[in-house]
Amino acid sequence: MHDDDCELVKEVASAGDSDQSGTWRGRNVVWPVRLVDDEPRKVRGPGVDGPLPPAEDRRETTRRSASGDDNDAGDTATAKSIRPFALAYRDMTLEERKETPIALPGVEADRYQYAFKGLPKWQTQELPCIRVFHGPLRYTSELRDEAGAFHIELYAGGEYEDGGFGAPWTLVLAHGEWSARARALLVDEFESARQEARTSRQIPQVYALARQDADNVNLLHVDRRSRIAFTKQQQK
Repeated sequence: MHDDDCELVKEVASAGDSDQSGTWRGRNVVWPVRLVDDEPRKVRGPGVDGPLPPAEDRRETTRRSASGDDNDAGDTATAKSIRPFALAYRDMTLEERKETPIALPGVEADRYQYAFKGLPKWQTQELPCIRVFHGPLRYTSELRDEAGAFHIELYAGGEYEDGGFGAPWTLVLAHGEWSARARALLVDEFESARQEARTSRQIPQVYALARQDADNVNLLHVDRRSRIAFTKQQQK
């Protein structure tokens, strides 16, 4: 399968100022550049007591930027979660997305503009390249736990009828090797994002570094807890 989306022209940014630490400076903001995965670790027991889990089991914690809100996207050169990258992408201008470098595991694109891809709203289709896919959730969206995996349906996909999608884009997160605390934190982050968006009358969004299922095009597999993030954006 060949797709124009995979034929990426490697651009040389004409603006901004990179440094050796891997940050990218523009508009007086420092954007994150590289996602670093933790080494594989042993499965924890069923209990939730004990010390905090490794970084990818926890929400990303970074310093607040001057713009306020939850835009803590760019305060560090590298991150162990996709969340700072999602916040950066959300808040960038189109030109900043085209110019700012990025390095994500398995993603061929080297600029934000091409590393992220919005999922089609009214249809499903083949997505031959790994990207950070993103799309809207409903205020009433649910996180289903089936056969050792979380399933999150987006408010987008195919077979739309009577206000719903018969074949929605669905994120699948196998959590068999997660700690109990990590599973609980994901559920809490999901619920909090929905409620915060509803309270502020914004749209809940999900971002996920994912790969498409080989047989069911509407299923997108997320291999690590750190590769999914929830946020919100203004209604257009």
